[in-house]
Parts: sequence; structure tokens; C-alpha cells
Amino acid sequence: MAAFDQLVARDLMTREVLTLRADQTIQEAARDLLERQIQGAPVVDLQGSLVGVISVTDLARLAIEGNLNIVSESDYYRTIDSAKDQRIDWDRGGYHVEVLNGMTVREIMTPTIVSVYEDAGLLTILRTLLDLGIHRVIVLRESDEKVVGVITATDILQAIATEIGRGIFNGDRRNARGLE
Repeated sequence: MAAFDQLVARDLMTREVLTLRADQTIQEAARDLLERQIQGAPVVDLQGSLVGVISVTDLARLAIEGNLNIVSESDYYRTIDSAKDQRIDWDRGGYHVEVLNGMTVREIMTPTIVSVYEDAGLLTILRTLLDLGIHRVIVLRESDEKVVGVITATDILQAIATEIGRGIFNGDRRNARGLE
């Protein structure tokens, strides 16, 4: 990895990006997010062009509006209204999503796209996340504007933890918890 102050998007990004199609059903998208245990994904059209982003926040909004039910596979026929009745433990798994009106990803995605190119510096990425109050940016290849990666706040924290382990902060060799 490059020196901390020289990190760019290509050094930080997750390259194996789940992209969802705008014409996918919400059920398919939610299943894909749950299977990969991720909080959001870029949305592309049939040509592979970025058209939006979908996140668990979008799904939560749908649940609050009454259009989404979370169903436990262990009790398939008992519908759980996640917004009103119970807290869903997503880490335990065993849930799937039912959308009663057949909505597509395009209908609930966030069409505002926050992206950076592969050579964007770490400080630019951090400023973007902080200024906009978001948790991820999409990384695009500049030549064709195609999605090549995603950077989340967790990716940046992992880079910081790695550098702490190398002792670049405060000139010492403290571990990530600072206990030594």
C-alpha cells in the first residue's frame, strides 16, 4: 500500500463490486445485499451505466411507508413489519424480503450519484464523505465512467488501522487500541 498521505481511491476501494440493475425487483436487490452482507450498492442500467445507488436506508424508508415486509424463513407465513413491530437482527440471517406491489430498484434508489475517479486522493474522499454525510462513494474509471470499485467508511478505517500498526501516527508503535 502507498504511504498514507499518498493513498488514492484505487488503493482503498473494494474491487469486487456488487452492482444491481435498475429493473431488478426489490426482493432480488434485498436478497443480494443480505447475501453479501453489505449496506448498499451501485445501480446500473442495461448498458452498465451508473444510474443511482441503493442502500438499506432506502429499504428502511420503504418499510416505514408500509410497502416492505421482512419475513423470517423459520416462520415464513408470519409477516414481520420491521418498521413497526420488531427489530430485525440482520446478522443472524434467515430473513428475506417481500414487496407486495412488485416495485423495482429504480423506484426506490437514490438517483444522486456521489463518485470519484480512481486517482482521487484520500483527503478528497474523506472530505466528500464528511461534507455530504454519506458512508460510501462509487469509484469510476475516468475513460468510460464505468464502476470499478466502492469505498466505504470502513475501507478508510481499515487503512488508518493499518497505518497505526506501522507507527506513523504520533511517531510511536501503538497497536490499534493504543494499549501499548
